[in-house]
Amino acid sequence: MTAEIIYLIPDGCQDFESYVWCEDPAPGEDQKEEDAIKYLKASAVEKKLNTVVEAIKEAFGDQPLANDGKLLVSVDSYNRLAEKISAL
Repeated sequence: MTAEIIYLIPDGCQDFESYVWCEDPAPGEDQKEEDAIKYLKASAVEKKLNTVVEAIKEAFGDQPLANDGKLLVSVDSYNRLAEKISAL
């Protein structure tokens, strides 16, 4: 399994400014973690979004609609959904 986080770090091996992707924010002794730019991999974003979509379906899938077509949500359903999303 690949890490969900990846870093764009300065490539100290080049004579010009360049960057490389790395799973460690500071792989060398002369590198500083604060120089790395932290990214969440697209696969991790997709996984988290799918989890949110499933939580919404589970929480609100059978909820009735109001006359204007908006979802009528119980406080309990909303709170359960909020807990699931905040746990991500």
